[in-house]
Amino acid sequence: MPRLDRSGRNRAMGRGDMHVIVQVAIPKKLNKEQQRLFKELSKSLGKEVIPRSEKGIFDQLKDALGDVFGA
Repeated sequence: MPRLDRSGRNRAMGRGDMHVIVQVAIPKKLNKEQQRLFKELSKSLGKEVIPRSEKGIFDQLKDALGDVFGA
């Protein structure tokens, strides 16, 4: 991977796009302590914690469309 100097330019090729690969791990379940810490972090960042629905995306979509079409 080429390195960038302090000016943000690639040493060898001048200016250009930088391609970055980011890997994100999202836990499926949190214990009570992890949930508490997550909520505390959220408060300190000024963000609202939105609880995840127990329903899957397709169930939520079906419910939303049922409300729209009166089913």
